[in-house]
Amino acid sequence: DAGTLAEELECSRRTVYRLLQTLSLAGVPWHFDDSVRAYRVRPGYRFPIVDEATQQKTNSKADTDELAPHVRQLIVNGEAFMKSLDTFLKLLKSQSQGDTAGE
Repeated sequence: DAGTLAEELECSRRTVYRLLQTLSLAGVPWHFDDSVRAYRVRPGYRFPIVDEATQQKTNSKADTDELAPHVRQLIVNGEAFMKSLDTFLKLLKSQSQGDTAGE
């Protein structure tokens, strides 16, 4: 549920609801399944980009070799970005806790 997702993602419930709204705007058919108390995407739905990538697995080895250094750099950049986001989120949380303590 939204509370559990918020804990897992270390964000607010409001952020979870905004993310769900973004999925809706992108045309992703999600719903809340009461039987398992979880958000789910409609069975059989295919994410267009993932589906395209699956269909394009016919790349030649030369194409793969040419892209490999770029992929590695993207991974490194992505990991650095995630670390900076984590640091930013921790700072926001500590600032938020400091604001509420002074009230």
